[in-house]
Amino acid sequence: LLCDNGRMIILLSNDDGIQSEGLTALEKSLARLGDIYTVAPDRAQSSMSHALTLHRPLRVHELGPQRMAVELFRKGLTLTTGDAPLGRSLRHKLGTALFLSGDVRGAMEQFLETVRLAPPDGLDESTAKAKYSLGVLTASIGRGEQAIAHFQAAVTHQPTYVEARLGLADALRRD
Repeated sequence: LLCDNGRMIILLSNDDGIQSEGLTALEKSLARLGDIYTVAPDRAQSSMSHALTLHRPLRVHELGPQRMAVELFRKGLTLTTGDAPLGRSLRHKLGTALFLSGDVRGAMEQFLETVRLAPPDGLDESTAKAKYSLGVLTASIGRGEQAIAHFQAAVTHQPTYVEARLGLADALRRD
């Protein structure tokens, strides 16, 4: 804690990751006391205090707008049912915000939940976007067959989805 003309500057850090519930709760509880600055890894890094970063250098990412987006999308989800079109749209957008803030696992969970809540008739924009996002993520980690399946499903859920068709073409070309 540092004082700067009566308003505290508070630095928070942990090894549980930037999206950890404890860190988020601490930020909220201290917000009224001053300006909060949080420095934390993008995912849990317990027991890493003696680790060396010889081949993977540390990088800093500012997460201000994405973190606020995550909170707002979560709040929006409390105001609608998850299987309604708005709920599925908010869930996909939450997944995107989580991905942009570094929480890939949380993003995958939201995309998969969006797909799970899809209407049975097959046509749905939010489901198509979630499947496209899953395709992008699985392609980025070298799972070509899974990526192809996700892109194909995205096109099935929204046949005019150009990005999904391009993603499918690229995944097929690479496989």
